[in-house]
Amino acid sequence: MPFDLHCHSRLSDGSMEIEDIVFWASAIGLSGIAVTDHDTMDGVERAEKAAKKGFEIIPGIELSCYDEKRRRKVHILCYYPIMTDELRSICDEMNLRRKTASEEMLQRVQKLYPISEQHVARIGGTSTVIYKPHIMQALMDMGYTSSIYGELYKILFDPQVGSCSCRPRYTDVYAALAAAHRAGAVVCLAHPGVYRSFELLEELCGKCLLDGVEYRYPRQKEGEAEILDRLINQFGLIPTAGTDFHGFYTPRTNPIGTCVASKTVIDRIKELKKSKEV
Repeated sequence: MPFDLHCHSRLSDGSMEIEDIVFWASAIGLSGIAVTDHDTMDGVERAEKAAKKGFEIIPGIELSCYDEKRRRKVHILCYYPIMTDELRSICDEMNLRRKTASEEMLQRVQKLYPISEQHVARIGGTSTVIYKPHIMQALMDMGYTSSIYGELYKILFDPQVGSCSCRPRYTDVYAALAAAHRAGAVVCLAHPGVYRSFELLEELCGKCLLDGVEYRYPRQKEGEAEILDRLINQFGLIPTAGTDFHGFYTPRTNPIGTCVASKTVIDRIKELKKSKEV
């Protein structure tokens, strides 16, 4: 009974509508998915309506955060959170900062290419804000590139040398964790190897601020599993798994269900959630 616990839809930076993700995940034999769009839970209800009997939707959110000590991004996965005023405020502020950065990026691109805001907005569709893949897809439509994550993407949006790159200020990871725990969420660190977060992971575990960690994910590198095994055993973390699915808005091919968690993991998440409600 496999579950993919990390899926993004068009409500954030995925290429597929949430209803299509639910259909596809069910069609390939998954028992359920977690809807974990960036800084929004708007897709959860839609996913629940689209799911047929026997297919489970796990409410979730991925908080876009920043590790001030090490000066790098970090993503926090929250399962079964209650969207409290505090958590909603954190998400609203993050999306407002992201919107400001996106508008600046689009203006910089418009100085180089005749691309319209309306065109990009149509591609963004139901997304909370415009993301870089939306701009790139508009450039593909116009024939300036044949791929989203090709050479033009590097020229425009590479974090170090991209001429149009503009990064928003991300939420402090400690503030996000505090809000998530007060919202009753089961809180996990996403893909620790992607942003080199192992030192932070151990720090947060030592302060009892994490319930779990994403143990299996597509971008995992050799040797990371051994580090995670040690920390999972030492701190009793829940080992989750997810594809970090974005559809074709990704430089790598990661079909949904590439990395999955077992029913045992789901049961542990639910048991912990229940204990937080007492």
